Amino acid sequence: MTRILVVDDDLDIRFAVTTLLQDAGYEVASAANGVEAFADIRARRPDAVLLDLTMAVMDGWAFLAAIRADPSLRGVPIGVLSGAHDASKAEQEPAVWAVIRKPFAVPHLLATVEALVKHSIVRRGTMAAGDRR
Repeated sequence: MTRILVVDDDLDIRFAVTTLLQDAGYEVASAANGVEAFADIRARRPDAVLLDLTMAVMDGWAFLAAIRADPSLRGVPIGVLSGAHDASKAEQEPAVWAVIRKPFAVPHLLATVEALVKHSIVRRGTMAAGDRR
């Protein structure tokens, strides 16, 4: 089953997004901050991550920097899910494949997750074939 990691410090948003994705057939894990998310992603690599940028403990920007610094985690597609005024800057990050602005439309969220998962599947197939870029 395809696994998505939802990272947001807002419990209501985490619950809503988790429920939407589970109803769409995904296995979903969640984290309240970047520290929890980083531990989860290292323990059990998800197919995609939905990441808020503005969180306590470790924000999304620090999480993206930690991912960038760990070669074993490259290739996990990340969708930024944020209402932060500077969210579009996240598109400069190599791991970020999409930015979804809060408040979001459910069909847009689901289509974006589907695209992230497709990228992950293609990436795994390419890596299995020997392309280790």
